[in-house]
Amino acid sequence: MEKEYALLRLNDEQLKLTEAAWKNDSEELFYAMNYDAVFDAIKFHLVKESNGSSHESLYFGLAESKNSPAKAIVELVTTPKIGLAKLLNITLPIAYLDSEQGEDFREIAAIYLRIILGCVKFSADNDVTMKLYGRSSEFLSILRVTYNTLKEKHEKEFKKIELDGRWLTLQL
Repeated sequence: MEKEYALLRLNDEQLKLTEAAWKNDSEELFYAMNYDAVFDAIKFHLVKESNGSSHESLYFGLAESKNSPAKAIVELVTTPKIGLAKLLNITLPIAYLDSEQGEDFREIAAIYLRIILGCVKFSADNDVTMKLYGRSSEFLSILRVTYNTLKEKHEKEFKKIELDGRWLTLQL
């Protein structure tokens, strides 16, 4: 990734920009099957008030600025009572789907690394354990690359970095 990106809490304006950009890049049926539910869930969470639950879903966009569409959408579920944050979903635009090799794969791994480091900054004030689960073999491959990069370049930022089976666990 040549440009600088930051992990920003999604707001109405950025969500509309992202939705329009992703819709423009996708065929209608593909968009409906892959992105409608994601954008609907985010819209719901942006307007609803906290219900006092011990869990909270937070949505972020990896973007150049607040005024640009997101390159990825992140759902982070926090449970402050026990100091746990689960990076539940990372949704990528169509340009990155089915890109498991070469330069695209490295760029996807770089996106995930930026997202993880952004979540670390978001959670830095708390003693938090963050968990990521490699649901598919593709995502597990990305987690392995991310794990190696974190161990090599960012180990001092964590109390623990562990890849156990399909789980990447980071303790801040």
